[in-house]
Amino acid sequence: MNSKRIFAGILGVAMLASMMAVQAFAADLTAMQAKTIAQKYLPKDSIHLHTKDEGYKYELKFFSESRQEKYEVQIDKFSQKLREFESKLVHDYGSQKVTLSEEDAKKAVTNELEGAEIVTVVLDNDDWYKEYKVTFQTATSYGEYEVHPETGTVLQREIKFVEQANTASTMLTMEQARQIALEKVPDAIIYKLKLDHEDGRMIYEGEMRKGMFEYEFEIDAATGAIIDWDVDYDD
Repeated sequence: MNSKRIFAGILGVAMLASMMAVQAFAADLTAMQAKTIAQKYLPKDSIHLHTKDEGYKYELKFFSESRQEKYEVQIDKFSQKLREFESKLVHDYGSQKVTLSEEDAKKAVTNELEGAEIVTVVLDNDDWYKEYKVTFQTATSYGEYEVHPETGTVLQREIKFVEQANTASTMLTMEQARQIALEKVPDAIIYKLKLDHEDGRMIYEGEMRKGMFEYEFEIDAATGAIIDWDVDYDD
């Protein structure tokens, strides 16, 4: 069976929604209870390797022999919610050849996360190997996938879950954030723009250039306010 379908079955749309649901455990979550929560989102043959108590969260590591894949899961102690999910194939190399298009790379993400909005797609070089890096956002999560440029295999996943669900009506789109930055510096070239979660809120982080000036900025994704703005002169 296609590996993408396997993972989609493990971490499908219904399960993604349930990740944000409070588990029926006491507020003082134990390491064993955190392990039980984490295992619901992993292949059945995943072996528990390590649990680290980070004070307000548990960080758990697992390994699947059948998939040759490593997992790192973070569970919030007080809300009993999944905070972060990461996966990485043991042999996570890309390829020197590229046969898949950007649209194919996007599908590797949207096939698993139905309804995900693709933010950026970049063909990156990593030690002479090429791989697609695809960033995305949904109403309750955001992150990045690394996709093999020949097979479409997902090499790595990094998914972060926001504390409160955002909807299209309450959060700026990528294009709206872009326009806010360009209103400050018309005709600038924006070469980096991504959605991130910082200090309990969603923000857009970006970098752009016009002439000899480089700009770094942060925009509140809920209000559209520019909360950080740095200018550097490149001589």
